[in-house]
Amino acid sequence: MTEPDGVTIKLREDQIETAPLSESSSGSGQITITRDGDKRAAFTDWIEQTSDGQQAPLTVTVLDEQRQQVRRIHLSNAWASRWEGPSLHAGDSGVAIESVTITYEDITVD
Repeated sequence: MTEPDGVTIKLREDQIETAPLSESSSGSGQITITRDGDKRAAFTDWIEQTSDGQQAPLTVTVLDEQRQQVRRIHLSNAWASRWEGPSLHAGDSGVAIESVTITYEDITVD
């Protein structure tokens, strides 16, 4: 399969929330990605580029606990439709978690 142009990110299974997906999944929808201190520049740039509604492809490689690929999700005409920053409190030593909702027009799972 040819890689679509755009950004590819790797995430653990617990970092991505989707409706149940299969290889026959298609159509528009949303996924939510959570990330902690991992601020990879390519994905951060993709979020900034698409936060105003500009669409761009995104490929998500989902990894299991052993960091082995479980599946790949290719999102076409995708954009960052919602971003929630970490809730920081004075004296809180927890990890800062952010959440990004990605809306897409088409999805391919393999």
